[in-house]
Amino acid sequence: MYGRGPERYRVSETRRALFWGALIPGLALLGAVFISPWALLVLLAWPAQAVRMMLRGSHWEEAVFLTFGKLAEVQGILGYWRGRLTGKRRALIEYK
Repeated sequence: MYGRGPERYRVSETRRALFWGALIPGLALLGAVFISPWALLVLLAWPAQAVRMMLRGSHWEEAVFLTFGKLAEVQGILGYWRGRLTGKRRALIEYK
């Protein structure tokens, strides 16, 4: 359904979320632990991304929150795959 077929629905958005929300922080943390604390400078890619978005016309608030929102997106992606691999179904979220 998602990501399959010729339209590849939401594949690029998922890749982007995994890059900014998992790969960048993961590289920074692993590099800081195993190589040098200077590896935390990789996290400067986040403000650079926000500045890039602002240069393309986004307001600063939008750019910052969209960049940090990738962490929540990755949390959802990983939760989905964890549930899918373990066979657990997510409960319905109802708002009153």
